[in-house]
Formats: sequence, C-alpha cells, structure tokens
Amino acid sequence: MKTKGKIIILKRIVDSSFAVSKSSLLQLLENEDIYISTRTLERYLKELSDSFFIEYSNEQKGYIKNSFIDKEELSLFIHLLSVKIITSSILKNNYRKLIYHSSHQIFKGLEHFQI
Repeated sequence: MKTKGKIIILKRIVDSSFAVSKSSLLQLLENEDIYISTRTLERYLKELSDSFFIEYSNEQKGYIKNSFIDKEELSLFIHLLSVKIITSSILKNNYRKLIYHSSHQIFKGLEHFQI
C-alpha cells in the first residue's frame, strides 16, 4: 500500500493550489482506507522531497509542488508507481498461474497467448 499512498499524496500536493498539511494528507489516506503513522507519512514526504517533486513551504505552513518540477519526470514517476501497484497486485493475488511466459521474441500479438 505504500506505493498507492505515495501516488495519492503526490497527486494531492501537485494538484493543489494551496499548501497541504500533514493532517490533511493523513485524512486523505484514511478516506482511501490507507492507515499509516505520522512517522511513515514523514518518510513518504521526505522521499518525495528528495525526488524534487514537492517541498515544504515555511510561509504557507504546508507542502507544495516544487517550483523546479519537471512535469515529464513527474508523469514518468507516477506511471512507474502505478505499474508497481499493478504488478504487486497480480503477484499477491496469485495470478502468476494465468500468465504465460516465453523467452521467444517472435511473439507479438495476443493470438499467441494460451487460454
């Protein structure tokens, strides 16, 4: 759930016109049935700050998007996190039996998947 939580936090801060507080982020996560401690939230925020996506504003007393944010890099980061969520969901729910693995590069279409 930590990846999904990071996506929710990142989207909220980047899409917001105002600074976002830790308490409002915790409430947002709880609304999504993600329960984390304040310390875990702080680790998530540090990771996102270290990636130059968000920063803490002393003036506004909350988290805002970084003024140097690269929209393309942010989009790729969110996409990567989304893929990670899907992959972990597949592996956790034991769908591995349904996935056909092949090392052949000649297969290119769905017609080559076994039913």
